[in-house]
Amino acid sequence: MEGTNENIDERLRKSLIGCLKIDLNLDQIFKYPIFKKFDIIFSRLCIECAATDNNHFKRAIRNLKKYMKVNGYLLLLGLLDEDFYIVG
Repeated sequence: MEGTNENIDERLRKSLIGCLKIDLNLDQIFKYPIFKKFDIIFSRLCIECAATDNNHFKRAIRNLKKYMKVNGYLLLLGLLDEDFYIVG
């Protein structure tokens, strides 16, 4: 993205649809049918917490991938090799 930081921030805020709740344990992860594909899907410490094992994690990623546009991005923010973390 080109431009000043303010310009980039403004463009990002205008592009953001919102926060959509999903259930990674279901094949149809959204409560309502979603016919749109997304440029970016972002998850912070959600998939790691919901997945019970490595296979569950991979299945969740495959489910999310169905909702990404071609050349879209899946941004994951998580922790490696941690058993727990403290918030606050």
